[in-house]
Amino acid sequence: TLDAGQVVGEISVIEGSTCTAHVAAVVPIVALAGLATICGVDAGNDAVEDLAALVLITGPGGASRTDVDHGGCARVECNRQEGDREGRFCVGGTMDKSEKTMKHALDRDWVERGRFFILQGVSPESVLGLLERCKVRELAEGDVLLASGQANSTMYMVLDGSLGVFLDAERQHRVTTLDAGQVVGEISVIEGSTCTAHVAAVGPTRVLAVDEDTFWSMVEASHAFSINLLRLLASRMRAADFALSEGERTLKRLERDALSDGLTGLYNRRWLDERLPRLVRRHEHGHRPMSVLMIDVDHFKRFNDEHGHAAGDRVLAGVAVVLMTRLRPTDLVARYGGEEFTVMLPETDLAGALVAAERLRLRIPDDLRARFGEELPVVTVSIGAAEMAAGDDANALLSRADKALYRAKNAGRDRVES
Repeated sequence: TLDAGQVVGEISVIEGSTCTAHVAAVVPIVALAGLATICGVDAGNDAVEDLAALVLITGPGGASRTDVDHGGCARVECNRQEGDREGRFCVGGTMDKSEKTMKHALDRDWVERGRFFILQGVSPESVLGLLERCKVRELAEGDVLLASGQANSTMYMVLDGSLGVFLDAERQHRVTTLDAGQVVGEISVIEGSTCTAHVAAVGPTRVLAVDEDTFWSMVEASHAFSINLLRLLASRMRAADFALSEGERTLKRLERDALSDGLTGLYNRRWLDERLPRLVRRHEHGHRPMSVLMIDVDHFKRFNDEHGHAAGDRVLAGVAVVLMTRLRPTDLVARYGGEEFTVMLPETDLAGALVAAERLRLRIPDDLRARFGEELPVVTVSIGAAEMAAGDDANALLSRADKALYRAKNAGRDRVES
């Protein structure tokens, strides 16, 4: 015996096969089949293509089949009362107009015309009875509907007007706008979680508040609603993934900008202060050599005074290009400040550092001359070299290289000292 709430016929639908048993009413019943029709099922009947299942709606004392037509099917209309969780159905005939009319301006036309994405393809009979008990909230411009961190168990359907979604409580940074036909709050209902953004009206707005019980009843009542919900969640996830990707790219760009020199494209002093201590510790633990070069453009202040700061910037950018192209891929270069540059030479002892420094000292004037021709005078550099000693930290290593640089400058410039 199949009582109210049970189904029959689903196996023949799934298999596309004929029925294997006789099914008959033992008392007056109403069975909801497919899109709100009453059907009879007999052994040997062909499978009905649009029959999802026969759902027994009412038991004894329920609606009768007095209005069933000669084809064995009759229209079933939903007539759910306010607060009536299970609702009731009327077969044939007409309803009381005061009961059928939606009190909140969400009518059959909205569903049938698909004005809400989440209701596209949804049978009106399956949801209107559930939605008619939902309340409408009227919002003035600026009224907050949801706040980040707030517990929420309601999905809001925008009837008219617009909602803005903001990341900040001050509502200065709008992420998106939700217009009539869109919904918000469904994710926190599904997850039982708090809101992750602020939602406020950007003008006079009306929303239909679908409470948690009604929400899940719609999921259970309509396959189309469930599919639309999955599609909506997928689009939200895609949007979130895109936003995360964009955010990650923006973060990387900001980090790169924060750690690089805008003029030369080299790493800056901040990067050097963060990276050099780690390199020193790594080489110390591995008992491997490491050296540092401090490079200074000779007479740069006088060059700027005579040729202008724009020309001086071109020289600094040119020196940076030489350093990046004339060193090994494993060597690291940073602009220390002003006209000074720092080169870190991993796995390099002092002898190797002096060879690299001398090569740079010779290549910088030649490469700049090839780059600028006779447009600018010859530019030379002074270089100080130091190898990491036992017990050195980053500051000690830089200090010894800097002292070597000053010896090179005091000895006449355009030279390398260690």
